[in-house]
Formats: sequence, C-alpha cells, structure tokens
Amino acid sequence: MWKTWLVGLILLSATGSAAAIEEMPIMNCADWINYRTSSDQGLQAIAAFYLAGAMNGIALTQAAYDNINKLPKFEPLSELGAPAQAYYWMDNYCRQHPLSDVMTGAINLYTVLEKRLHQDQGH
Repeated sequence: MWKTWLVGLILLSATGSAAAIEEMPIMNCADWINYRTSSDQGLQAIAAFYLAGAMNGIALTQAAYDNINKLPKFEPLSELGAPAQAYYWMDNYCRQHPLSDVMTGAINLYTVLEKRLHQDQGH
C-alpha cells in the first residue's frame, strides 16, 4: 500500500514544471485539521501527499543512515497496514498538539512505528 502511495506522489510531482526545487513550507497542525476536514478533495489530497512525503523522507533518510553504518535493514513503515492509519494518527496528534506541525508529528509517528517494530522483532 505504501508503494502505491509513493508512486502516486511521484506521478503527481512528475506533472509539475522543471523549475528549481524549492523548500516546501512546513504544514502546521491547524492547516492539517482544516485540510482533512474540508469538503474540498484537493485540500484533503494536499494533506495526504504532504504526510506521505514527510514519512517517506524520514524513512529514506533513516535507510541511508543505516546503510552507511552497516546496520540491518529496518522498515518501520511496514507496521502501517494502510495510509489511512497514518492520517488517523496525525488527526489525533494535531488535535492533541494544535501548536505543533505535521513534520514533528511525522517524526513522532515514525518513532512510534520504530519502537513497535523493535518490540515485534524481540529487540
């Protein structure tokens, strides 16, 4: 399911212009809640793709670190059965931390999944 999610993100970004890559502004929790509860499917998609990008960026960074340091392959995102679980988790996070941002929430979610995977593997 995550691979499908990532492919969608890649296809969406491939349709953009060839302009220089710019830093994406950080989405705050107020925006997350507004986008997720909006009747506008475009805003809902922006929130979903933002979280997908954040989670995949964290996972890729961690994988590169693990590879450089010759650590075993470790995939915490495999703990999610579907992207909807990440959305729901972020909905709750942002309601509990309204002054936070989605990137901080994504890091927290990744950490939760990492701990869960370690427990599942008996580490």
